[in-house]
Amino acid sequence: MARRLFNQTKLVRQITIARSFAEAEEQDQKAWRSMTPRQRLATLELWRQMNHRNYDPDTARLPRLFEIIKPEERKP
Repeated sequence: MARRLFNQTKLVRQITIARSFAEAEEQDQKAWRSMTPRQRLATLELWRQMNHRNYDPDTARLPRLFEIIKPEERKP
């Protein structure tokens, strides 16, 4: 079963007012820096899962199958 953060996450709605894009960017950076590293990683994982809903982190891995290819013998 896929671990889905967006099914377990509560949305906190908070309105902030910025007078310019630079001020809005500064507010975003301040909020991001106030988070712990664990909260930042959880937020990034949440965004990833929201954008790629069919991704299953438990099963989506690189395949572990390898094939040995023997070089062909050259005929003189």
